Amino acid sequence: MARRNPLALALAAVLAPVGAAALPAYEPGVAYIYDNGRVEQVRRVEGRTVTWAARSGRTYSRSVNPVAPILSWSFRGESGVRRVVGDPDGLWPLQPGKQVRFRTVNDLRDEKGRRRRSVHLWTCMVLETELTDTPAGRFEATPIQCDRFSAGTMRVLERITWRFSDEVGHYVAREARDMRDGDAEVYRLHAVLPAWEANRLRVEAVATEASRTPRPASR
Repeated sequence: MARRNPLALALAAVLAPVGAAALPAYEPGVAYIYDNGRVEQVRRVEGRTVTWAARSGRTYSRSVNPVAPILSWSFRGESGVRRVVGDPDGLWPLQPGKQVRFRTVNDLRDEKGRRRRSVHLWTCMVLETELTDTPAGRFEATPIQCDRFSAGTMRVLERITWRFSDEVGHYVAREARDMRDGDAEVYRLHAVLPAWEANRLRVEAVATEASRTPRPASR
């Protein structure tokens, strides 16, 4: 990295090298904090499934593949389960031009117990590695572009671009763009806190600082 935020973790001392040939390996307790105040903290790892906690207290589970859709979640009476049909892990090892297609079957339940089912179609492609600037530093990162399609019209509804860094072992930037109106949400890595440092008060302090720091313009 060319520069580091003082709050950023000395990654090489804490996380084992990931390497492009392997799916990420997550350590319970580690917290990834982004420049919009978003927190992703590892609660536990069970085989190829990681349970995460958000800043709000919401928990959710997903594959160790960070670009695969969330598998289950529960918060304030609402919950959902998502079944993946296909193999998003086929993207790994990350190589430019590699592509996978899969679909998800989503079962949602709201706070009144009402259930709703939907189907989403996805295509993900690995793009050329490039330098990505974040508040935590400059990283060589591999963009992974995932398009979500309407199952009825095959129109692209959403495009999510993740920028995965081998050095961090997680994504360092994410852009989610609504392809219907062009609106986008972009956030970049602010800091990584190791498990021994990532207590509730420390995480909240760093997330608050991140959300108050001027954010760079979108790429």
